[in-house]
Amino acid sequence: MAKKMLKYDKTDAEASVRAELIVQSLREFCDDIDQTGGLVLHGEGSHYVPAASDDWIDLGETYLKACKALRRKPKIAEED
Repeated sequence: MAKKMLKYDKTDAEASVRAELIVQSLREFCDDIDQTGGLVLHGEGSHYVPAASDDWIDLGETYLKACKALRRKPKIAEED
């Protein structure tokens, strides 16, 4: 029975490490987008894209989801 408890402890510890890596990765991703200007409205204003590259529509959507998951306010750049 002791071995079974150790296995669960190890599994819980590994899951905790993976969860922390996921959170850290989301934070770093959001920081990268923020440091390059945040998001801007693309074209007719139908969706957001990173200010650094308006070709990456999916990154804008992913950034918004990551911010929501982290309970973080997304950086939305003002139009000039």
